[in-house]
Amino acid sequence: MAFFSERNVIKELKFYPKSQFQEKEVETNEDGSIFYHFTFVRKGVKGYITATYIPSKKIYKSIDMDCNFGRPAGYNNYAELKDVMDHIRFLFKK
Repeated sequence: MAFFSERNVIKELKFYPKSQFQEKEVETNEDGSIFYHFTFVRKGVKGYITATYIPSKKIYKSIDMDCNFGRPAGYNNYAELKDVMDHIRFLFKK
């Protein structure tokens, strides 16, 4: 199977509805940061995105995503992954 393009997957995920994501874990750490883990399926392939968010600074300490990329997308795609994670957090806002 050929690897997916990170940029194409990221573009698509920004428009996925809540029903396309599965919340696996949301945990508040001792330092006040929040760890998120969500999964999704794109073209029959399971993917994930994880992030640690620092609410007091409104930044992500880390963001990783994989969906058959060859290697996980990470800090080199921070701006795009931030947009995806902001979208997901908005969808799952309590």
